[in-house]
Amino acid sequence: MNTPLATPLESFDYEKESIKLLFFNHYAASMLQYKKHVPHVGSVSLEQALLEKTVPRLCSSIKKITNKGDRFFSRFFITIPNSKGDIHIDTTEGGKDHLRHWALNIPIANCAGTFHEWYDTHETPYTRFEYSALYWTNYNSGTLIDSYELTVPSILCVSTPHRIYNPSNFYRIVLSVRTESDVFNAN
Repeated sequence: MNTPLATPLESFDYEKESIKLLFFNHYAASMLQYKKHVPHVGSVSLEQALLEKTVPRLCSSIKKITNKGDRFFSRFFITIPNSKGDIHIDTTEGGKDHLRHWALNIPIANCAGTFHEWYDTHETPYTRFEYSALYWTNYNSGTLIDSYELTVPSILCVSTPHRIYNPSNFYRIVLSVRTESDVFNAN
């Protein structure tokens, strides 16, 4: 593969404790109510204005790796303990014909020992479209081609079929940032 599936940003400046407080004070209760239904749950979108008000250093860092004037938004994701999410490809709100290619994922809590996994689905068509993603619901519908332990903020490919694997006994919490242009400049 020519393009890496994960690019770690070792020196990315962000406010982990402030982000964690934002999650636990405003999003945790509503997200955890779904824990028995699905292994991987996303929050409502956190708009750029909210982030700029609550975590300005994070926003400054995001602006350094995005195109000038590009708008960004984010969502928290939790993955329940001892679970594997469905294999999927991320799309825009424009629908199943509008793939999203990149996400900046930031580890917030319990990410060590959990993995972002990418799959070759052998051209098997997806089985459902919902929540701005194309899903393969049969766990045997692909071959694992790579995995990545998210321990530092990283730009991840989300247009290759992927899922989250959390073999730990803890809830994995990540903040995922997306841009309108779908471009990040890691260099």
